[in-house]
Amino acid sequence: MQRLPNCYTLSNLWTKSYYYKMKPHWPLQRLACDRDENSLYLHEKIDIALARTAYVLDRTVFNDYSIASKPIVPGGRVQAVPGSMLNWVAARFDRLLIDGNKNASARAGVTGNGIREIVITLGDFHFEYGLPTGVGLSGQMIHEARHLGFPGYGHVQCRYGLPPIPENFIGPVSEDDTNCDETISEEFENGGSHGIGILWLTWIATRSNWSQWDRDNCKNVVRILLKARINASYAVKNAFFQRYFGESL
Repeated sequence: MQRLPNCYTLSNLWTKSYYYKMKPHWPLQRLACDRDENSLYLHEKIDIALARTAYVLDRTVFNDYSIASKPIVPGGRVQAVPGSMLNWVAARFDRLLIDGNKNASARAGVTGNGIREIVITLGDFHFEYGLPTGVGLSGQMIHEARHLGFPGYGHVQCRYGLPPIPENFIGPVSEDDTNCDETISEEFENGGSHGIGILWLTWIATRSNWSQWDRDNCKNVVRILLKARINASYAVKNAFFQRYFGESL
């Protein structure tokens, strides 16, 4: 089973590299490795969570990189995971904010100094369920970074309602009915934010060595998002789930 490095090793990665890739708007500090996680201040938990997320994006080991010869949706492509999803994410934004009053979002705008800035914002709720392992939050970062990609991407009106949430699912669920993609994605370029996030979590669930809990939770999220956030027909979504999970949606 793949495990996160110990806190001190992770802190070295954070101070030498990951802080600059994740681009938080607060000053760099070493991770608070000398105290129990239950006694950490929120900003200390956020630093550790972001460092773990960067590690997952950067260092996840996959057992199999083979891909299907043809995409489920004609006109698309089938791609394996890029060498470092951390670099993929980092290339798409300039600054990371935390706002307790907002859901996750991504925007490009102009500062008061006339400088164009691309910003990802995460809400406090990402850190309300204990200190995240980084696996789930990695999918959120990929989702938001795709909005800011080349070219940018916006959601469309949803056609289906939110399905029942599994009892063992951990995490926030949005009920926004304008937060959907038209179809699935089997590539890490050109797909929608949900589509690429689903694809990443699918690779984690089926081809990584992270804990069974993380992989099961990723599978639950994929099932929920396919049903509620992808406007393609059931046949298309079911074909995706059968291809990667070997069972019906």
